[in-house]
Amino acid sequence: MPKEKDFYLNDAMVEHAVTWIRDQKAQAPDKPFFLYFSTGATHAPHQVPKEWSDKYKGKFDQGWDKLREETFARQKQLGVIPANAKLTPRDPAFPAWDSVSPEVKKLYSHQMEVYAGYSRKCRSRRWAGRESH
Repeated sequence: MPKEKDFYLNDAMVEHAVTWIRDQKAQAPDKPFFLYFSTGATHAPHQVPKEWSDKYKGKFDQGWDKLREETFARQKQLGVIPANAKLTPRDPAFPAWDSVSPEVKKLYSHQMEVYAGYSRKCRSRRWAGRESH
């Protein structure tokens, strides 16, 4: 079990990998190596510091049906998809947002906030050059 209050698994994995690369290069600088680095990525349960998910508090309360429509419209506006594209029907595995109980809506909204915080944290670290220790 981690002892640090703000322990974040992906950070620990990165630090371990960076240490391994440094050791590898120090011991055999001309010898090639292979490092397969795989985090939990987008698989639940997502782990992200609270301040990262809090940035998205309430941003998904309108539910997945409305989010699909908004994303689709934005993609059309940006020219990512053709202007005459039609939104596909919602997968029947997912119930209509309006049919879900308030408790379940709260849970799913929170899960979307955490996922958004997770993906933001990953993007911010990548673009900050974190992987180029």
